[in-house]
Amino acid sequence: MMGSALIHLDIPVTKTSSSLLALVQDEVSLFEPSACIRCGRCKDVCPSLLVPQKLYQIATKNDTEAFILNGGMECIECGCCSYTCPAKRNMTQAFKKMKYLVSVNKRK
Repeated sequence: MMGSALIHLDIPVTKTSSSLLALVQDEVSLFEPSACIRCGRCKDVCPSLLVPQKLYQIATKNDTEAFILNGGMECIECGCCSYTCPAKRNMTQAFKKMKYLVSVNKRK
């Protein structure tokens, strides 16, 4: 679950590659994200004890300061929140993007 999707087959496999998962069809595109129902499943499975629901709202607003204040940089990008979300929200990708934006802003 912690890997990243590859969009083409020209990317090499190296000795640091731990595994490959080949799917018959693009399963992610089958599910359209819907509104959050605030069930709390993402919070229950987060190994970093974060509140992914709140971090996702912050990430959609691109608020890097609030993301840092709410512990967003502590996210280990495991994908548990996205996997358990019944609304099929792409939280892990949003967190990864925000962590990148924070690092870019720090370099400035």
